[in-house]
Amino acid sequence: MYDSNTVENAVSFFIKNKDADFIYGNIEVFNPADNFSYIERYPHKITKWLFITKTIAQPGTFFKVDCFKKCGYFDINYRFAADHDWYLKAIFLKKLKAAHIEDCVSVFRLGGLSNNHRYTRAYFSERKAIEKKYFN
Repeated sequence: MYDSNTVENAVSFFIKNKDADFIYGNIEVFNPADNFSYIERYPHKITKWLFITKTIAQPGTFFKVDCFKKCGYFDINYRFAADHDWYLKAIFLKKLKAAHIEDCVSVFRLGGLSNNHRYTRAYFSERKAIEKKYFN
C-alpha cells in the first residue's frame, strides 16, 4: 500500500538524483494477525552483506524502465526469491546505481506466500543458490 504522495515523491527524487537507476526506501511492515507494525530501515549504501543478511523490499523500490532493458525481467524460475536474484544481477553484475529514500515509502502487509512459514526452507534454498551464483 502506498501513501497518496508516494509516486509523486519518487518522481521528484528521481529528478533530483539523475544518476540513480532505481530508488529504494524504508517500509512499514504490518502484521494483521496482531495489528502490530514496525519500520524496516535500509542503509544508504548497498553492500553484499545487506543481501546476505536480508534484501531490499521490492514494494519500497521504484525502477526506471531502462533497468529492465539492461537486466531483463525477474526470473520466474525462482518462486520465492526472484526479486532477490534481480537485485543481485542489477547491482553487482550490471552495476546499476541505486539511491536511498529515507522516508517510509510503502506498507508491506505480512501474510503472503513470501513470509509463510511453510515455505521458509524453499525460500532460503533459493536465496542460497542465488547468492552462490553471484558471490561464489
